[in-house]
Amino acid sequence: MAGFALTEREGENRDSIQNRLFGLFWMCLSGTEAGPDARENLTRRFLRSTDQNRQRLGLGMLKAGLKSSLWFSVGTFEFGARPRSPYYPRTPEERDQWFTRFIVLAQEIATAADTRLSTQVRGLLADKLRSLWHHPDLRSTLADLARTLNEQRPWLEGWRAVREIKRYDYRRTDGEMMPDGAELLDELDGMLKPERLADEVRAYVFSSRYQYFALDEEFDFDNTLDDAQKWQESSNRAAARAYDLGTIVAGEPQAIDELLQDLFTAGHGYLVEFGRGMASAYRDLRALWNQLVEGLELVGDQAWHCGILVGVLGVIHQRDELLAQEILDESVQNCLLRKFIVNLQRWIPSGHKGVERLHRSLDFEDTPLRQFEDLAWHRPLDAFSETDIRDLMLKVMDRFHGAETVLDVLGRRLHVLKNDNRTLARLCTNLVRSMRITGRLHQVLQVDTRNFQAVAVGCRC
Repeated sequence: MAGFALTEREGENRDSIQNRLFGLFWMCLSGTEAGPDARENLTRRFLRSTDQNRQRLGLGMLKAGLKSSLWFSVGTFEFGARPRSPYYPRTPEERDQWFTRFIVLAQEIATAADTRLSTQVRGLLADKLRSLWHHPDLRSTLADLARTLNEQRPWLEGWRAVREIKRYDYRRTDGEMMPDGAELLDELDGMLKPERLADEVRAYVFSSRYQYFALDEEFDFDNTLDDAQKWQESSNRAAARAYDLGTIVAGEPQAIDELLQDLFTAGHGYLVEFGRGMASAYRDLRALWNQLVEGLELVGDQAWHCGILVGVLGVIHQRDELLAQEILDESVQNCLLRKFIVNLQRWIPSGHKGVERLHRSLDFEDTPLRQFEDLAWHRPLDAFSETDIRDLMLKVMDRFHGAETVLDVLGRRLHVLKNDNRTLARLCTNLVRSMRITGRLHQVLQVDTRNFQAVAVGCRC
């Protein structure tokens, strides 16, 4: 069965062979008579493989083994005329033994020499920490796990998970006693909390809005503000903290060196604000930019966002507009920076020069088209005129799969502008009337019918 699962692409549908395979490693409703030992040994064998695809299946097995609720049956469990008696724990002790064996296995892999795999398992354990914490007899095992992982290297994901447990499950209300395990949880909170500057940046700056919520000491569940306002104020505090951390890191060259590669590979978080803070406290902005580009070159194709560069470039533009324009011209010629040229350019008002740069970037075959989708919905919407968008989309059409990008941009942009009581009627009409586009629209109708319909509606506005 694993052999068939290896032929599937990651992220297949719910009925995929992979998901059916992983279901065999649930504690309940697995449909298999195989006992805990057999399933643990098979999971270990796949995780210890040198083949990354087999490791990926091992991760799925481990995740299934740590699943602690919401099981469901994926079949009738029939096998011809033979009756079947799938394994399930009959006592709380058997249940805890099941989880303990998979926790120990996860710890074994998380502390192994394979950094890529150990990082994935550390993240998986953080994701499962809250659900496993609901079983009191597992808490000492989980605490030992946290200490071991943190001693090897700071377990920041685990710290966020501990804070989420405290936020959701241990929030004191008037007249209520704190649940069992509160003291141990406080101990873990203090132990896992980042102490070094670089780790503090990883914890706060690389956290998404949802992740930061658990770290926000000022978030008040019980005040009279509506939820949207609470979230916005929490996000504002996170942005301010990221900015302050940026100003501190600017004076700590060692911290910059340590974070350099993470700045392009970690989660989006609040990196724009962090970059603004760094640049605001830096004298030689050209030197700072060059240092960040060196970090981007070290990461290479693994880089998947440029928030730090956007923040720094914004401050450069405020202080020295000529330097900002020079940097953008250089970015068109740099194969790694071209990957983010749209995002870099749209935040720097430069009129015709900016549009011209984007046109020049499309002269390079390695310029990704997906980034042009940022023109669809990201603010500021008025960074480019309708004519600018039209001319860019006409040039995008000349690229392989360009038609899909054009329809996506127009459909999404129309949706956003509709909420602002504006339309792109002239833009859509000019595009659709262009023979260069109408000759190929039929090729992509099946790819994105919804966005094509949105464009058609816009043309009639």
